[in-house]
Parts: sequence; C-alpha cells; structure tokens
Amino acid sequence: MTREEQISPSGKAWENMKQRCYSEIYQKQYPTYKGCYVCDEWLNDYETFKKWFYEHYKESFVLDKDILFEGNKIYSPETCCFCPTNYKRFV
Repeated sequence: MTREEQISPSGKAWENMKQRCYSEIYQKQYPTYKGCYVCDEWLNDYETFKKWFYEHYKESFVLDKDILFEGNKIYSPETCCFCPTNYKRFV
C-alpha cells in the first residue's frame, strides 16, 4: 500500500478494520470487538477490499459489520455495508 493509499478513505478503513479485530490494546478499550475477524479475501488483499469499498462507499458514511447481521463478528463483502456516522448512536 502506498502512502497515498494509506491516507485515502479506503486505506484508513482497511487499517481501522484490522486494528479493531487484531489489536489487543484496542480490544481492551472496546471489548465488543473480541472475537471479530476480517475475511481472508480482505485481510490478505488490500486491492480486493479497495475495489469493494469504492463500489459501495458513500462519503461521510462508515463501514459497519453489525447492521445487516446483529451480533456479527466478521468483516466481509457479504456482511458489511456503509451507514451514516451518527446512525450507530441510535442503535
């Protein structure tokens, strides 16, 4: 991933998603992420994630794994969508 990609919306989302799933420090702060993981398709290939991301991305929306399937623990093309940033406050 280039520096430009790292600071792009897709690059930030990819890094944040991996942090939520694999950072012990993050999971201590946010224990609901314990047991979450990223599907191999996205974890091992940023380009695949980026393609899906920009096919579905809406500006000012955030990647979410819980809306389509309550209690979901996997980030994947089948389980994720984008929602307005403030939507999570009401759920």
